[in-house]
Amino acid sequence: LSFDVFPNPNNGNFNLKLPPYTTNKDIRISVFNLKGELHFETIIDNNHADIYEIQIGDFEDGTYFISLTINDKSYHRKIIIIND
Repeated sequence: LSFDVFPNPNNGNFNLKLPPYTTNKDIRISVFNLKGELHFETIIDNNHADIYEIQIGDFEDGTYFISLTINDKSYHRKIIIIND
């Protein structure tokens, strides 16, 4: 699965661009720190949208991993959070 995260780096507010074949599927979005600790999780129902805005709040500056889980398969991207 190919998905994009933008902007990256960001301040905890970013967009996910999902491929069209994820339409009508539940998608679990999880954000982990480098220690593997879960900091954010939500489930979206992808109803024909290809871009979702995610607002994860006040995270410390640093590197995190975003995980998308669809049909028991997980896909990962690195994100960098920098608070201005």
